Amino acid sequence: MLRHSGKSIPQTAWISLGFAFFLAGCAQPTVVVTPTNPTGPSAQPTRQALVLSVPIDPTRPSLATQIDAFGETVTGQANVGPQTSPTVQPTVSSTAMTLDVTGSTLFTTNSDGTLSSVGVGGQALQSKNVKTSSLPGGAVAASVFAQLNAVYVAEPTRNAVAVLIGTPAAVKTEIPVGANPVYIVGTASGQRIFAVSQAANNVTAIETSTNTITATLPVGAGPVFGVETANARRAFIVNKDGNSVTVIDSQQALVQQTIPVGTAPVWADIDTTGNQLIVANSGSNSVTIINIALDVFGNNAPGFGTAVTVPVGPNPVAVSVLQDGTRAYTANQTDGSISVVNLQSKTLSHNIALPPANGHPTSIVATTGSPKGLVFVTSPDSQLLSIIRTDTDSLDASLQVNGAGATVRVTAP
Repeated sequence: MLRHSGKSIPQTAWISLGFAFFLAGCAQPTVVVTPTNPTGPSAQPTRQALVLSVPIDPTRPSLATQIDAFGETVTGQANVGPQTSPTVQPTVSSTAMTLDVTGSTLFTTNSDGTLSSVGVGGQALQSKNVKTSSLPGGAVAASVFAQLNAVYVAEPTRNAVAVLIGTPAAVKTEIPVGANPVYIVGTASGQRIFAVSQAANNVTAIETSTNTITATLPVGAGPVFGVETANARRAFIVNKDGNSVTVIDSQQALVQQTIPVGTAPVWADIDTTGNQLIVANSGSNSVTIINIALDVFGNNAPGFGTAVTVPVGPNPVAVSVLQDGTRAYTANQTDGSISVVNLQSKTLSHNIALPPANGHPTSIVATTGSPKGLVFVTSPDSQLLSIIRTDTDSLDASLQVNGAGATVRVTAP
């Protein structure tokens, strides 16, 4: 008898056990084959394009159309302006549109003094899911900006900015600003926003934590638009009548300098890769490319503010930068073309002529992708959304949006 762990084991059992181990050792190894799927090109990102359009029938509400950006198919549509009898109000349409920081909620301001909000993505964009909020005194809004915890609406008819919070959004307070506020500049996580007042030639700095005014800053003549860097260090105010851009230190709420650009600038976008501001000059048929590089301490780097002007098509009223920093695209309203600007060489690459049916564009947004990025374009005299592919810089598709195109956004750049 042998012992193992204090227990007696018959000798014959040990012999049997050893024989079993011998057989196991002589057994052929088992080969497991795992099938491998063939590797193809990377899938395009999931991204939505949102189009705001106004039906030809003035008694119909505005429409928000959701499009699978890279599938180039309509996936949802909702009435965002309230349904109103023509005997009560003959024209009901949305005037401005934005997305929240997550890209999951769409906001539109409506000409009857209301704000609409609706979820996007999946099956969310439906008329039954639209929530409507009233603005103070039925204010007609010019711009809407969604911050992390609040929605800000510029009210030129009341010389104020309305602050709305909650779901559905409800007015929390109204902040008096300069005359005729037309745009709100900021970032989703910035400590303050800037209300651009066209008639007062100034901007009002508003603290987002307290919704109080920090400063009122003078800018150029006739400011109409503005953008801010993603790190919320610099804001750039586009002065249409002053043919200039005002640079604001966003952290200090101080004006730094004024940079001359072309005639009648109306729009701008930022090339984050190349640290450049691209300004669309509607009156001089050009874009101005401005160096906006900062050093590691957040100060203006050498060369900050130097500018190069590039000719584009007639009357460029909007510009959008491809996020890889290679190109900028302008919407040229007069001849219905799209200009492609090479941001490395700072030259005009070529112009893309849109078909006459696609109208005269006023809104444009570019988004990256692989193997192709896309540029979406709307025109107020066409019910077609123009889609341009960036690998060939040619028209890829035209989608029906059931109304005159007012503006277009994407859920991610």
